[in-house]
Amino acid sequence: MHALADLRVLDLSSGIAGPYCTKLLADAGADVVKVESPAGDPMRHWSPTGADLEGRDGAGFTFLNTSKRSVIGTLADAEVAALLTGTDLLVEDGTLSDAEIDALRTRHPHLVVLSITPFGRTGPLAGRPQCAQLRARLYSGPGLPPTSWRISHPHQADGRPSAERRGELY
Repeated sequence: MHALADLRVLDLSSGIAGPYCTKLLADAGADVVKVESPAGDPMRHWSPTGADLEGRDGAGFTFLNTSKRSVIGTLADAEVAALLTGTDLLVEDGTLSDAEIDALRTRHPHLVVLSITPFGRTGPLAGRPQCAQLRARLYSGPGLPPTSWRISHPHQADGRPSAERRGELY
């Protein structure tokens, strides 16, 4: 018997963090249902090399979504809404508004909503893209990010102050 056999999880996330969280739950025996929009999860077609996958699912998507069931739709669809009745945990990646989460909690008081976001749902960095530091480094090569990025993002980039990072470069 699996440790989490009685846990039902609805996975509304995409990318890596949310799907990896729900993969671990599925591997421990939870019943995980991945909900994809009609456009599909962008990770389906992502390849680290940029190779054409010729319509196949990417290795990252396959790895992250093994052991999950899948449905296509949104929370507004009857099939997905019906799944919420028996769901214990909903995992999302910041795509739901606070009002939507409050409405879900009102309709389903037993539901736990886990939001996995790069910098939290509130606060000064809440809307910041998750990989700004990485993208800046990729575009600018080694060293500091471009000046325009440093001006618009003067705070910590990856958990350590920027001054500490500059010290590593010399």
